[in-house]
Amino acid sequence: MKNYCTALFLSIFTFAFLLSCKKDNEKIPLKDPEFYYVGYSYQQRPQDANSKRAIMSIGDSIVKLSPNNRSEAVAIHVYGDDVYTTGYQYNGDTRRVVYWKNNEIRRLGDAYPYNGGTAIFADGSGVYVAGTVYEMIEGRTLPFQHVWVNDTFLQKSGALAFSGIFALLPYQDTLYMAGDFGQQAQLWTDGIMRGLAGSGSGARALNVVNGEVYVIGFEVVNRDTDAVSVWKYHRKSGRREKVFNHELGYRIVNMDAVMYGNDYYYVVNPLDGLPSVYKNNQLLYNLAGAESVSAEAIQVYQGKVYVVGQLLEGTTATPTLWIDGEPKTLFDADQKIYLHDFFIK
Repeated sequence: MKNYCTALFLSIFTFAFLLSCKKDNEKIPLKDPEFYYVGYSYQQRPQDANSKRAIMSIGDSIVKLSPNNRSEAVAIHVYGDDVYTTGYQYNGDTRRVVYWKNNEIRRLGDAYPYNGGTAIFADGSGVYVAGTVYEMIEGRTLPFQHVWVNDTFLQKSGALAFSGIFALLPYQDTLYMAGDFGQQAQLWTDGIMRGLAGSGSGARALNVVNGEVYVIGFEVVNRDTDAVSVWKYHRKSGRREKVFNHELGYRIVNMDAVMYGNDYYYVVNPLDGLPSVYKNNQLLYNLAGAESVSAEAIQVYQGKVYVVGQLLEGTTATPTLWIDGEPKTLFDADQKIYLHDFFIK
């Protein structure tokens, strides 16, 4: 009987100990995220094109990507231990679509005064880059949207002004791309452009959920308001439908968006006033911190909403990260840094 009681006591003690360990493990805080930023440095004012030099930042450590050439980094993706950024670099009076793997540059396509990368993605299969390449056709300079995979030219479309690919996502051997063609929101897939909305619209982000493709963008409603819209592309049937639409009540200059779970998060820069952050059709907050603010990119990580942008005061820019609406200075204005995009890992 004594041995039975001892064994029972040990069993109860062991179970209680394991339960206590489980509770302690549940209390272990999540790992702090790593932040990667891209943009450019400048000498006097952010608008001075001649002084722009592409930079990448891991936390507060700045990497000069092209210190001796006019250049700009506009988009970033991190895969494994490698950081991929795209943009442009000048050589003389012409510039090329380029991307950097860490700080090693790769040049894509021909050179022309206005060429530049617009989107980048990387995974175990390769590196995907989209950019705009100008060509002279019968005396006219026309922009074409080019795509490269592992430095090899894949396809092009064009040629209308106000066009570009701004998001890339490969899924099950198909590359999906979202952007604008002649100021109309488009989804590119299988080498075909698929229109999503009419004139005055654009696409800025995409995601695949349960095998269905979602594209987030904007469209003009009337002279007084724009709307943020989400279109769903059914991969099997090729059918497109609008699944979300939120009229803002004002016109916007630009926007960025991300899908987190089944929710849509987006930040818009209005024609007048401060940028606003939304979750679906709910206004979360406006971005404050200066009289003028420019929001560049939005991400959601572990349930928190992050926005990167600039506080603008006269001829200076202060790169700022808003965490659930609270501003955090990333670089002081005297460091003369302007940020375009970021990645959270």
